[in-house]
Amino acid sequence: MKNTLIVIAVIAVIGIGAYALGQGSNSSTQSVSDTTSQNSLPQQQVVTQAPKVDLNLKSKCATDGKNFIQNYEQSNNTANAGGHRPVWGNPEYHYNTKLNTCLAFITYSQEISEYTTGSMTSTDFSMTIYSTLYAFIFDVYSNQVMLQGVMDRTTPWKGDNIDTLSKYSLYPNIPNLNVSDFNKQSAILLAE
Repeated sequence: MKNTLIVIAVIAVIGIGAYALGQGSNSSTQSVSDTTSQNSLPQQQVVTQAPKVDLNLKSKCATDGKNFIQNYEQSNNTANAGGHRPVWGNPEYHYNTKLNTCLAFITYSQEISEYTTGSMTSTDFSMTIYSTLYAFIFDVYSNQVMLQGVMDRTTPWKGDNIDTLSKYSLYPNIPNLNVSDFNKQSAILLAE
């Protein structure tokens, strides 16, 4: 008998909870719905739809984005004065529905120089690598840079990388953003 009462009480609590949840989920639609009484369910509900994206535009962006990235990498794959070629990151392309355009996200790093002391077999060996990190978002169709982040990186033999905002950028008319600001703004552009 005691177990039966507990089961009935649990069922009642679950039922009240389900009813309360149902009322909470309908409360926002009741004001815009036709109802016959305060306790009845709405006769019609408001349905929101995600913005329609033309699949042809997304498909075109996939093709155009890949081509843009490939062309960019080919035309910028030259060795610098120190003989170092770029090391490319993982590029991305994205059709931005808000801007109605195709975006390409390109990153790479390029070593500038090394500074070595001691010999590889000695205990006083040390090496520091200086490189530049580049990150860009391009509008593929206008061939314009939307965001850029150019950082100078110092990689000591022991210790963490030291990143500083570069004094030089490839596109002087576009603000050079630090890593945090670039990541925030690029995440927004690549999500819209």
